[in-house]
Amino acid sequence: TNLGLLVFDGDSIRFMKGEMPVDGLNIKKVISNPDGSVLILTRDALLRWDNQLTTLYSAEGTSVFFDAEMDHDGRIWIACKDPGLIMIDGARVATFGVLDGLVSSSMADVMVDSNNHVWVSSIHGISRLTDSRIVNYSSLSGLPVDDIRTTFEDDEGNIWIGSQGAGLIKFVGDHFETLTVNDGLCSNAIMSVTQDTTGAYWFASYDNGICQMVNGRIIPHDLDAFTGNNKRFWTSVCDAAGDLWFGSSNNLVRYGNGEFESFDESAGLPGAKILCLHQGLDSTLWIGTTTGLAIHQASNPGIFTELAELSGVRVRGIAGDAEGNTWLATKNGVWHFDGTTWINYTVDHGLPDNSTYCVGIDGLGRAWVGTGQGLAFWEDGHWQRTNPGADEGSSAINFIQRVDDDMWVGTNNGIYRTHISRLTHSNAFRWDHYTTDDGLMGRETNLNAVFLDHRNAMWFGTTAGVVKVDMNHGVRSPDNIKPRLYVTHLAINLKEPDWKNLGFDAKPVGAPSEVEVSHKGNHFTFYFDGISLTYPDDVHYQFMLEGFDKDWQPITTANFANYANLPFESFVFRVRAVGKGGTMSDPVAIAINIRPPFWRSWWFMVLCALSAIGLVALIYQRRKKELITRLEKEKFEYRSKMLLLEQQTLNSSMNRHFIFNALNSIQYYINRQDRLAANKYLSAFAKLIRKNLDSSQVNLTSLRDEVERLELYLGLEHMRFQDKFSYRIDVDEDVDVDGLKVPAMLLQPFLENSIWHGILPKEEPGEIRIHISRSNGSLEFTITDNGIGIETSLKNKQVSGSHISQGMSITSGRIDLLNKMSGERVELLGPYEIRGEEGLVKGTEVKIILPVNFHEIYVN
Repeated sequence: TNLGLLVFDGDSIRFMKGEMPVDGLNIKKVISNPDGSVLILTRDALLRWDNQLTTLYSAEGTSVFFDAEMDHDGRIWIACKDPGLIMIDGARVATFGVLDGLVSSSMADVMVDSNNHVWVSSIHGISRLTDSRIVNYSSLSGLPVDDIRTTFEDDEGNIWIGSQGAGLIKFVGDHFETLTVNDGLCSNAIMSVTQDTTGAYWFASYDNGICQMVNGRIIPHDLDAFTGNNKRFWTSVCDAAGDLWFGSSNNLVRYGNGEFESFDESAGLPGAKILCLHQGLDSTLWIGTTTGLAIHQASNPGIFTELAELSGVRVRGIAGDAEGNTWLATKNGVWHFDGTTWINYTVDHGLPDNSTYCVGIDGLGRAWVGTGQGLAFWEDGHWQRTNPGADEGSSAINFIQRVDDDMWVGTNNGIYRTHISRLTHSNAFRWDHYTTDDGLMGRETNLNAVFLDHRNAMWFGTTAGVVKVDMNHGVRSPDNIKPRLYVTHLAINLKEPDWKNLGFDAKPVGAPSEVEVSHKGNHFTFYFDGISLTYPDDVHYQFMLEGFDKDWQPITTANFANYANLPFESFVFRVRAVGKGGTMSDPVAIAINIRPPFWRSWWFMVLCALSAIGLVALIYQRRKKELITRLEKEKFEYRSKMLLLEQQTLNSSMNRHFIFNALNSIQYYINRQDRLAANKYLSAFAKLIRKNLDSSQVNLTSLRDEVERLELYLGLEHMRFQDKFSYRIDVDEDVDVDGLKVPAMLLQPFLENSIWHGILPKEEPGEIRIHISRSNGSLEFTITDNGIGIETSLKNKQVSGSHISQGMSITSGRIDLLNKMSGERVELLGPYEIRGEEGLVKGTEVKIILPVNFHEIYVN
């Protein structure tokens, strides 16, 4: 400060009052020394503090110190008043003033850049010191004002200049030096540059003739007497003999031995308007005009020979390779001459356009041609098309120049450079682009206005003057400029997040590196900004959402990325800035976790699954209970109906007619005094009645009991009808009569029906046969008689209206209930008639089929 030095030791600040030599010391700068000491610059001295204060240098006379800086070699540079700049290198001290080349004797600021160049500022401009020279910059060389207060170098190597009155100024470098009419040039529209044998430069202009530059002094030349007052020149060249040739709109002019001479059609030229000149390897001068091509040999001065093959062709550019081939850019395509034959190439051979403007040869001997639609180069017998830039201005090619292994291309949108190693394949081109951001005064270049001088400096004409590029010092490539990227803002559901609620103590700068939100916050908008201080207008962006996008999105100028309705997962957003030349910044990553809603969490899904299982189980148990209740109810109803039917069966088996007829039969035997028959009948009748009464107490009876019941019934009916019929009951040996259970009194109604409606209506005795067998898990009861047949019996009933048996219908009802109760198929087949081969009725048959395990099913 003006009062002394303040020191911060990491914990506190203390004022070094006692250590300073005088009170009120005016300190201008503090510099940290590599050896750990501190250099202190005051108004009139350079001090060193290393636990004690030492004076390194004191001002002399009227000198006043303002600023100091240490360069890369450890030298101290002090900007001061009188002499202007002081350099201290150990014990050696050197001073610099106006006489040494500084722009002023009072320099207020000093800065050392990354190239170890020293910049000093003053109210009269800036001086830059290198190891070899001092370069001054003022309003005369392009600065908007002379009053410069400070300079600064950024991370990209750009020099920024702080001025009084013009704000902040960016120094774009001195790679491109521009000469204009302000420097004495005859015109800003220079169409051609050449150099004579003395090293002087000659400039041919579009609108003001030609001029010469000797040792930095520009001399105009009046050629009105030779060009008919036409001041428009298109081309120039220095031939093998050292003569200069200039092509104008009216004629061809030669300068040699200090004199000018002009030539026109009368000298053999095909046209007066000369568009291009080329010096061949064999001292042949090639002259391109608007109406053809001519050559000039040094052995025949002043004599021009028109080439008939190119008669009428507008020739704009000529180039020759090391093999002696000559290439021409014309309005009618490209012409190639190998020393013997002319070949014309057009769009049919791969050119972008038939109207070609310029031609050049690269370090691999390939011919390059420029058109209004881009570039093409000749390789392996084919024209390969390419464009240095995508815009329309970059497709308009004005000149092509080889410099060492680089190819330079002038366009209507600046100039481009590429290395021939990048040209090994048409898909491998990579170009450096230079515009006004790099120091050019204008973007548009002039047609064929390019020249490489003897010192390896390239000159080219623009609409804003002629530009010189010293190729010995090189030109910085945009590939070396890496942009920086910042995520400036992150919006969730299009709103500013409440970072505190998201787990952050305060709102972070830009955006946090990790974000976790609920399922409602699944709409993200990322805002980012890329910074390139060198090429601020050439920053693009590329981004991807890892886990959502499969790859990086296409490069875009948009500085935001929007992702809506994201699934409830984890993602990583990555974004990078893409600078000029395709150089990419380090990517910035933000991890995102979108928590699923509670209904998507595992515990909720498990709970839902358990609830669903419980609900299904509850419904199942309730349904099962309902079904069991209903089945029990139905089973009860079926059993009730079965009991009723069984009671009806019992009643039918003991109906009043049967009992009455049985008692009459007993009386008949008693009246006949046939005690044995009466006793036999009465005994059988009693047994049958007892079995029927016993069967009324159970649903199932053994097959043996049922067979005995049938034998008792058939025996009684046989005795009653006095041998009207005979009967047989056959039981197969594999039928277990004791183990099988069958419904009681199931067959008796069918036997009654056979006797009454089949046998008795027949005149001769009949036969009833019962066959009990097993087949495929079933028990079959077959009742067969040889009576009149079921159909004849039915007809007789309809005529006579005789007794109708109720047992058949009751038994059919029992079989239906048995099916419902058991869930098994109890089949009743018949009764149906049996007919012989001649179609005669042989009786009636009926079958009843039960499952063998019917008793198990029925009980369950």
